[in-house]
Amino acid sequence: DSPLPGVRVVAPDYGELISMDSASLPTVGHPPITSGHPTPADRRAYRAGQAQRHADLITAGSTAMWPLRRRGFARIPGMIDAIGEKIVMGMIYEEVGRYVVDDQRRRAILDRALAVLPESGPVVIVGHSLGALVALEVIRHLPDGVHVPLLVTAASALARRTLPED
Repeated sequence: DSPLPGVRVVAPDYGELISMDSASLPTVGHPPITSGHPTPADRRAYRAGQAQRHADLITAGSTAMWPLRRRGFARIPGMIDAIGEKIVMGMIYEEVGRYVVDDQRRRAILDRALAVLPESGPVVIVGHSLGALVALEVIRHLPDGVHVPLLVTAASALARRTLPED
């Protein structure tokens, strides 16, 4: 029941897959990856775009120092940072930790999310917290006919160093 005329809103529900015992998870194959790995040129273009967005925010009056100022665990030296990362992933982001380390869980969640998405057309994806990680995984497996003009993430664990690089 979307409040926007002509817009279909879907929200894949995978909550029980997060808390489910690993042995009880459904077995699903990994869908083919439709987007390739980023090249060094892709990474440079992304960083340049992010720097430009930051400059635009400063020009508009923002006082944010990102990405110039490192915050949180990024300021703590290596070994302490690694210990802090384990605490964050194991206790604070327990669900994210289970998602990251269990390939079968990731596949089951990905399968659930892809099942509700259209086969073609534009799709705006919004991911909150663990949903941001799921959103990035979903984007890599969308059918060729799907175009994502906008990805919005909020309160995500995307900056954690223990996440898979891809």
